[in-house]
Amino acid sequence: MAKMVDIAKAMKPREIKKSPRGPHYDIEPYQSTHNAGGAIMGATPQESVVNRYLQHWDVPNLFVVGASAFPHNSGYQPRQ
Repeated sequence: MAKMVDIAKAMKPREIKKSPRGPHYDIEPYQSTHNAGGAIMGATPQESVVNRYLQHWDVPNLFVVGASAFPHNSGYQPRQ
């Protein structure tokens, strides 16, 4: 947290809000939710935010990487 605050201060924001984690952090609720979606990949700008290369349709040279490009994820780990 301290390092993150130092980095944020160097960026000279108007405000910094920090929420330190409590003594107990539990990742169990998120082990199989695979939170995703939000910048869906698709074949046309009318049905998606990014193309198959994860390049934004409307903003030149903007690539959106990560799970947000996938419309859903199963409740289990993907098989390879």
